Amino acid sequence: MHRFRFEMLGSATLICAAASAATADVILQYFESRWDTIERRMPDVFATGYSALWTPPPGRGDTGPGSVGYDVYDRFNLGSPSSPTQYGTAAMFGGMVDEAHRAGVSVFVDLIVNHNGFRDHTTPGFGASGGYPGFTVSLPGDAYGDFHDPSAGGRYEMRLSGLIDIAQEKNHVYIRHPVDSNPANLPNAVIRSTNYALYPDLSLPPNALGIHPFNTSDPLAGDPVTDNATGVLLRYVQWMLDVQRVDGFRIDAAKHVPEWFFDNFYDNVVWQRGRAYLDGSPTTPYSFCEVFDGDYGVVGGYIRKDGFGNRDALDFPLFFAMNSFLNANGFNAWNDILATTIDASDGSAFDGSRGVSFVSSHDNGPPQDDNLGHAFILTKTGYPLVYFNAGEFGPRSFPQPGRGDALGGQFGDLAARLVDIHNEYARDAWLVRVNQADVLIYERNNVLLVGLNDNGDISQTRYDERTVQTAFDPDTRLQELTGNASDPAIDPTDQISSVLVVGADRRVTMRVPRNINRRGFVMYGPARPVGVVTLEPTASFIEPDAAGAPLATRRLTRIPVVTGNFDIRLQTSDADPLDPHEDDNAVFRIDGGGDYNGNGQIDMLHGVGAGCEQFVTQRSPLHGGGTGTYVQSIDAGGLDEGTHYLKVIAFRHRTGGGPIFEAFRVPFYVDRAPPAMNLLAPTNTGHNDITTRFSQVRVRRADRTASAVHVITDRAITTSDAAIIALANSGNRAARTDRDDFTYLWNFIDSGYHTLFVVAFEESGRATVLRRAGIHANNGFGGGPGDMNGDGAVNNFDIDPFVAALIGDTFNFRADCNGDGRLDNFDIDAFVEILLGG
Repeated sequence: MHRFRFEMLGSATLICAAASAATADVILQYFESRWDTIERRMPDVFATGYSALWTPPPGRGDTGPGSVGYDVYDRFNLGSPSSPTQYGTAAMFGGMVDEAHRAGVSVFVDLIVNHNGFRDHTTPGFGASGGYPGFTVSLPGDAYGDFHDPSAGGRYEMRLSGLIDIAQEKNHVYIRHPVDSNPANLPNAVIRSTNYALYPDLSLPPNALGIHPFNTSDPLAGDPVTDNATGVLLRYVQWMLDVQRVDGFRIDAAKHVPEWFFDNFYDNVVWQRGRAYLDGSPTTPYSFCEVFDGDYGVVGGYIRKDGFGNRDALDFPLFFAMNSFLNANGFNAWNDILATTIDASDGSAFDGSRGVSFVSSHDNGPPQDDNLGHAFILTKTGYPLVYFNAGEFGPRSFPQPGRGDALGGQFGDLAARLVDIHNEYARDAWLVRVNQADVLIYERNNVLLVGLNDNGDISQTRYDERTVQTAFDPDTRLQELTGNASDPAIDPTDQISSVLVVGADRRVTMRVPRNINRRGFVMYGPARPVGVVTLEPTASFIEPDAAGAPLATRRLTRIPVVTGNFDIRLQTSDADPLDPHEDDNAVFRIDGGGDYNGNGQIDMLHGVGAGCEQFVTQRSPLHGGGTGTYVQSIDAGGLDEGTHYLKVIAFRHRTGGGPIFEAFRVPFYVDRAPPAMNLLAPTNTGHNDITTRFSQVRVRRADRTASAVHVITDRAITTSDAAIIALANSGNRAARTDRDDFTYLWNFIDSGYHTLFVVAFEESGRATVLRRAGIHANNGFGGGPGDMNGDGAVNNFDIDPFVAALIGDTFNFRADCNGDGRLDNFDIDAFVEILLGG
């Protein structure tokens, strides 16, 4: 029987260098929000500058639909309309991933391979009813089944927070997600025909390691095979990559999972299973492990970046040092932090090759000097993370609160500004210039100069002054980027300069504000290009949500709407009249990248402009005497309906050093046609379409644009769209039951021919009307077509009401005897035939 390979790969199998985290990326840990909310707020994620999301475990939790997801019951169950998880349904999860990819944002999900939920072999009836799908809590000869003895206390065997610990080393081999009766089935496992979709298709070619893919075109073509508990975990990892299209994982509680699980098996499964680079070369999904330990050796044991594995780890040694430092009210020294980071475990401290830096997370609340911590991790080398708890599910003790300003809005824009500085400046070598207890000054070589100060004592001075060596050319003008130098709350007497000029000796004298209002930092860099990006013509705008909308779901970004072909226009202006270096080029990218300037290729495949195109309609850089105008005509026919993501990068002219640029991020909405909708139920066959008094109207959108759906019944089929749209109100609004599905309960239906209208609105304001006539109800209520008085029979007493309806101005479905949705002479013959019992 086919199983995952359980042997270590030798060095000869190191075929391709794995993708590493890019230096300009920032992860947003986006927790406590529904998948459809995250999808709708993707314009905010994009506009803020995040390049990756870390989301919570998507599977069903053991404690029910309100579970955060760490108490795993069924990994493969991502929720359904009738039984959603806390976050929604499988379709909503897939929609969120699709939208993230469209925005150029990767999705890392929390992966649980250490444990399941709280129930075990002692829970009455749990094992007999099937237990955890894919696992057994007890077997003959092994009372604990796929799990460890609950009394075990070792690092790899202990229960965390009472959660049942998986024994990865056990080898109980069964068909664990059975599709039919088979003696190899896991005892008590529930048989489901849909379980075929949880297995790879062995008829599809395997990769170089012999692992077959899942069949995404025909999910039920999977081939159930025997595996053990480790095999189930690996199959789930592959399913998340192949089917759910995630880009990698944050691995929960990795410290309590043996290293061999990752080295020998996990890395095999994820190898080259990521989305391909723009040049078509394969990628290995990125993973980062939670190893809650300050010991380099322990944390480093879970990092593998050897060209085959692409595993990293959260930088807990740095986190512990920062947490102590940032809660010490200025009584510790920066050197305590600089000497403690997993990035140093490979002998090259602060080269950015190891560790995901974070200040807080769902497990670990923010320190006192949260701002200072983020100013540090977002400007040093490496991969930083910002934690956002949206709070959509109300206050609760877990997960911990995060940064309210992670996406801007009511709580300010500091985090967004720091992310912007990270993206546009924080690259190249990290050079410490001053490290003196409270004051730390460092440079990103010839690009950015950062000063941090944790001293909050302002009794004598509000700043500390230092003269530092830099790599900037003499006479370079350095602009303060955070806004702290011009903030009267930080610098009320204007003692901190907004512009530093590099001396002939390449030195500058800078004043670093003391930690007033938790804002003890300044950052300087050469001026970026300034300008405005417009889409011409713009038909309208989708405005940000109103200030009264709930904070957890409020979208903040204004979105231009285009209804046909359009021009992308960037107009730059002189950022600093005393600085001779303006923009010398600009490029643009739509969504994840493509050939949008018509030259037959993607112009930039790598670097900060990966996926970008050159402007060819018009290009006139300001540097060198041009007008600063860049124009590209876009054929909107190549873009599907709905939200898209435009990134325009304007580069500063430089004679040395890394690129400095301004990235203009503009989500926009293509609205060339009304929303496309399909009516799933009821049918309109004209015969017994409805047989009950109450019927579910089910509607599915055929594209991703409809945001609200209303159902109107029993109006003349010839009623104008405008008149039908005017009838839409809160009373006839359909409930959204899945990402693309809407349901409306049609009440008190009488027998006869009915008309039904579906009104679908886009956020742009455009609406469409889907109309159906001839929906035949035969449910015993009323006598059907022609029973004008509703007494259950068609007789002489119905003649006068029929004539009145026929000549009247109001549509009466009872008089629509031929089911065409109109009241006209053609109904007379049909009425007479019914009346005469024909």
